[in-house]
Amino acid sequence: MLQKKCGVKNIAYTSRTLQDRTTLQNKLMHDHFDTEDYIKQSGLNYTIFQNGLYMEFLQFFVNKDHIEKAIFLPVGDGKVAFKLRANQAEAMANVLLNEEFENKTYQFTNNETYTFYDVANVLSELSGKNIKYTPVELTLFEETLKQRGLPDVVIKKMGGFLLDIKANQEAVVSNDLENKLGRKPATLKEGLKVLFGF
Repeated sequence: MLQKKCGVKNIAYTSRTLQDRTTLQNKLMHDHFDTEDYIKQSGLNYTIFQNGLYMEFLQFFVNKDHIEKAIFLPVGDGKVAFKLRANQAEAMANVLLNEEFENKTYQFTNNETYTFYDVANVLSELSGKNIKYTPVELTLFEETLKQRGLPDVVIKKMGGFLLDIKANQEAVVSNDLENKLGRKPATLKEGLKVLFGF
């Protein structure tokens, strides 16, 4: 391994927290787990951060200027342990500044999971508008993306990502983030209030 030959002793890697690597639809995520395996076999001291889905992800599907529009996604009632990127970054910094590289893996997720029905309900409460989430079939969602001019390769990757949400791949819950922050991470309501400026 080149890093070891160059005298590198420690390595930190940001990966993903997902339920079951063997059933993932989003093939891009396999690269993360293959990299984890490679690091563990390298002989280097490591710290791996398996990070849950950012709450900021919701900004791709909810337009602040047209927030009353319904949310159409092929994720059914799949759950996600959304957390703010800032919470994750702070926890990672705490680990890297205060702990040795002791071959540990941390799962940085929120303490609870949320469906997109929850997202719509919280946005309705915060905005004072009636926001609905409508689950749709993947084929209909993909057709919408095609009409917007997105390349087929992007549509396929997005579809796999959303199917993983539907299958609860993003529903892993861990207390690691709270422990390394020293406080509870932002709830869905607290996070959306920050992200959408309510």
